[in-house]
Amino acid sequence: MLLRVGAFVRTSYNTGPYTVLSLSGPCTCPGYVRSLNGDNRPSRPHWHMEVADLKGKRDFYLGGYALDGRSVWCEDRLIDASQLELF
Repeated sequence: MLLRVGAFVRTSYNTGPYTVLSLSGPCTCPGYVRSLNGDNRPSRPHWHMEVADLKGKRDFYLGGYALDGRSVWCEDRLIDASQLELF
């Protein structure tokens, strides 16, 4: 299970690394873009999280991820960043 408080993650779209501070869910809210188009059908169960960057800044949120780190809304995924690259 990749998603847990204290996990160290980055995204497949090259943001992060982040430390997971809190998790909320599971929920079934629709994806944001889908809801803008009037489609409010529930999504597969997923979690939202507050994360902090390496400097401790806490103004970051990630949402729509299953516990294995895959987005329920698109092809995005979270990547385990527990081992920093040395080079």
